[in-house]
Amino acid sequence: MLMVLLLAVVIAVRVGLLDVPLERAEGEYAYMGQLLLKGKYGALSYPLNNV
Repeated sequence: MLMVLLLAVVIAVRVGLLDVPLERAEGEYAYMGQLLLKGKYGALSYPLNNV
């Protein structure tokens, strides 16, 4: 139940900030997540500049 509430808060905050672009690191992690969801596990070796 707590996880559902936390997820709802995160979604509500992000929806309010849709006009604000993602920071560079957030975009890289989002891209890696998309590749992982598509089954491309090579994303694990994707170079991150901010890490």
